[in-house]
Amino acid sequence: MRFVSGHLITSLSAILIFGPLKLISSQPAVLSPVASSSGHFANEREKLLPLFVGTFKVIGCQPDSGKPYDGSVVVIRKGLELFVQESINGRTRTGTGSIMFEPETPTLEVKFSDSGILVGYELGSSGDTRQPRAGGWVDSRGNNRVDRKRLGMEVWYNHQPAPSPAFEQTKLQRASLSPIPADLLGFYQGDYRVIGEETGAGRLYTGRIQAKREGERLTIEGWVDGQHSKGEFVSERLSAKHPVILIKCRIGHQSLLSLVNVQTVGDNYPRICGYFYPVGDTGVIITTARPRLETWFFDWR
Repeated sequence: MRFVSGHLITSLSAILIFGPLKLISSQPAVLSPVASSSGHFANEREKLLPLFVGTFKVIGCQPDSGKPYDGSVVVIRKGLELFVQESINGRTRTGTGSIMFEPETPTLEVKFSDSGILVGYELGSSGDTRQPRAGGWVDSRGNNRVDRKRLGMEVWYNHQPAPSPAFEQTKLQRASLSPIPADLLGFYQGDYRVIGEETGAGRLYTGRIQAKREGERLTIEGWVDGQHSKGEFVSERLSAKHPVILIKCRIGHQSLLSLVNVQTVGDNYPRICGYFYPVGDTGVIITTARPRLETWFFDWR
């Protein structure tokens, strides 16, 4: 995936990008849906547009300040464009967008006439309850993705309850998990930025995690919700469409585990999303507790 520095300077827009982030300076080629040479892209555009139609929950953190926020977004289709209305903290912004294409992945550009916020969204699974429908980096006016420390994050989730702790425990017991092969450990290495919510209280939080290879293990360490966090990627179950990883960690004095999804589109920069359940001393999920819902953004350099 490519960020577009020159294009972003001249357009107050949000860019919905379906794929991992790669380069800052490359300019994507915008293809017309009616051009005779772009029949394939027109068909692909027709498939993609409906995936964004609906009402979704929004969780994010602001650029520069990093302050978390939540709200909702409504997306309506109008011909070859999408009408987007996002409500955050009692304020609403609207825009229209259309699908474009670049060599690696389709993009959806949404123009907000009165906003200086620029957002790069990655399309998530439309049917998977553990992944957001879309998520991406949030940039402030004039930054143009140059200063990465200033970027915020935002995710769109389907409106749905979290899986019950009892259901999750049963699923974990039945899962066919195997240790992560040593040659795949490097794939998950790197720095991640975290945006999350306590599903019971609705409290929002952010954090930073580093995944680091140590021999045959992949450990994680960082700060989440203002507390020191430490753990490891324990095992995985890989399929062609849904890579899944079991994470065990400790935040402050509470142990948690999660069977998280990994999105591996484009250049295979992972983005992780899942419910983190508190566990007791025996390693079993506490059935009376509510999970945390987190998305980890791969902090590409």
